[in-house]
Amino acid sequence: MAVRGVALLGSQLYVLRVSGKSADVAVYETRSFTLERRLSVRGLRSAVDIAASHAKHCVYIADRGAHVVHKVGQPRPHRQHSC
Repeated sequence: MAVRGVALLGSQLYVLRVSGKSADVAVYETRSFTLERRLSVRGLRSAVDIAASHAKHCVYIADRGAHVVHKVGQPRPHRQHSC
């Protein structure tokens, strides 16, 4: 898997990983860098980058293939916004 981007949100590090046609987000706790969970993003086709919003407490994933920005928040479910 290749890393396409990282984003820090609170005490969690989100790592956008891509392998062939699949992608996921690995979430690590920043004190020990322990893997907490992996997130699958519904509809993600060609991830290119990830960014965090501390104000909205979410991460955004740019998807070149679907021409959208995916919003992944906590604890709210995944949402999609057109570009």
